[in-house]
Amino acid sequence: MPTEAIFDRGNLPDESLPVHAWDDEGEPLVLWRNELRRAQNIAGFKEVRERRQIMGVVPGGGWMTE
Repeated sequence: MPTEAIFDRGNLPDESLPVHAWDDEGEPLVLWRNELRRAQNIAGFKEVRERRQIMGVVPGGGWMTE
């Protein structure tokens, strides 16, 4: 299941980064400034959660796709 790391950005909306790997201690690793880093070592780290992906969109209100 894809996961993402959530970061608090103060007055701005939270930022999320995809978790690319897990280290030997089970800590999430994210791509930060062109290198894999532990999410907990980046300022504002809050949590890791399941990543929500939009898999498809279906038009509503009588619209059809072809």
